[in-house]
Amino acid sequence: MLSNTAGQIKDRVANKMDKSGGTFTGVVTAQSNTSYATAQIHNVILNTTDAVLGSMGDGDLWIKYV
Repeated sequence: MLSNTAGQIKDRVANKMDKSGGTFTGVVTAQSNTSYATAQIHNVILNTTDAVLGSMGDGDLWIKYV
């Protein structure tokens, strides 16, 4: 059991995103919250339709394009 946990920790450390930069290799979703005055990443939705509020979380940005 302990070796399994050590292996999981090793995998997580090897696949972590450095604070100084890097490239996300999959879809990344920011948490939904109401800390609007705090600098953070946001989910950005690009779509040709009007915003669908039921599809959005707090802090999400919807950009409609034509």
